[in-house]
Amino acid sequence: MGLASVWFGITPLAIALLLCIWGYWLIDGRTELDLVRRIPAGLCGAALFTAGLTALNDTIASTAPGGLGGLTGHLINSLLTSGTDSVGAPFLAWPLGMLVGLAGLALYVWAGAINPLRWQLPEWPSFQDWRGPRIQMPQLSGSWPWSRRASSDEDTETEADLEDDEPSVADLPVEDPCPPRPRKRVEPRMPGLDVIAPVAKPDLRILRTEKPAAGKRLEEEAQPALDLEEDSPYELPPLTLLAKPKDGQKITRDSDELLETNARRLEEVLGDFSVRGRIGQVRPGPVVTLYELEPAAGIRSSRVISLADDIARSMSAVSARVAAVPGRNVIGIELPNQKRETVYLRELLASAEFEKTPASLTLALGKDIGGAPVVADLARMPHLLIAGTTGSGKSVAINTMILSLLYRLPPDICKLIMIDPKMLELSVYDGIPHLLTPVVTDPKKAVVALKWTVREMEDRYRR
Repeated sequence: MGLASVWFGITPLAIALLLCIWGYWLIDGRTELDLVRRIPAGLCGAALFTAGLTALNDTIASTAPGGLGGLTGHLINSLLTSGTDSVGAPFLAWPLGMLVGLAGLALYVWAGAINPLRWQLPEWPSFQDWRGPRIQMPQLSGSWPWSRRASSDEDTETEADLEDDEPSVADLPVEDPCPPRPRKRVEPRMPGLDVIAPVAKPDLRILRTEKPAAGKRLEEEAQPALDLEEDSPYELPPLTLLAKPKDGQKITRDSDELLETNARRLEEVLGDFSVRGRIGQVRPGPVVTLYELEPAAGIRSSRVISLADDIARSMSAVSARVAAVPGRNVIGIELPNQKRETVYLRELLASAEFEKTPASLTLALGKDIGGAPVVADLARMPHLLIAGTTGSGKSVAINTMILSLLYRLPPDICKLIMIDPKMLELSVYDGIPHLLTPVVTDPKKAVVALKWTVREMEDRYRR
């Protein structure tokens, strides 16, 4: 700091403070600082502030070797002094230097993303609250005999003069038959303890998705067709081969009372982290529930998203997912349900969404957060990779996708090549008419099958 103090005075301390302020904003999650413009502004503001500090050397003692502004401040201040001397007004050098210093300070404050207009002072009790309630004396219908005297005469009067001015009978106070109603005593009020009337919170909306509509296939399979022809074409497998939800497993979602309790508890958890807002809507699903947070003015979404782990811990949940809802002024918070609903493949394949979709290779993926079936088109995916940890559901997802193709497309339209080196997952499909070859379990034969697939794809591109 010795050489820097000689050249710039105490300005390096201001630059170090500016770096600390930027670091605090970045840690707090404020990513819109635009440091590309604020860094040059901060350096220019520090240079101008140096010139203003140099103008104070004559009035404020400085322990820095080069003064408050250092040699750089002296250089800038000398340029200002020479300019004022040339016009014959040397007395303007000090005010002009202070004006340049204030301009540099304003530029420095802007570079630090500090807004003094948003600072709020603590609410001080008024003078009336500080001195306590004012005591109201009872009003008398009459008046005191010496009340008509001037204040100056009262100071000069003696006790003898008061004895000479005895009140007459007309001046004596007469009891009023209708005395004024005494005023109600005002209780002392402590500052800051005003009772605020509770504000009624708006009702919480719980939006439950209706059960997906069943397709025509379920109704047709209720009465199977008679097999009158000997050579009938290929028939798709019936839905009766799949497991049917039990009556006791259809309704396993959380109740409305539990959802409302969790919503209020979530508001309290967010309030503990200084996040103001209210939960406006709750969308329960089969596995997770979406709580829509309507944040108060000035609450950044990045700040709420960074609290995902803390929200999960405070709500005693395994995990929590927080993200902004596109197109709406709400932040979605997904928490797992206490009672998870089992999603059956039969419900997905029997839904109207699966039957009416125009996709060529339709895949039933499951249900969304509201419980509606979710389907996708494999033909629009260049590649599909399924990855996850042990027990996360990779095998269930693969079998669901394969059965989605088998239940929708006949073998003359859809052909499959299955490679299963572990001989565990896909061996159950060996022998179905959709396979071009038996399930490949030998790695060497898998290379041959993949080369044939690549050559077939290239031939189709050339056609």
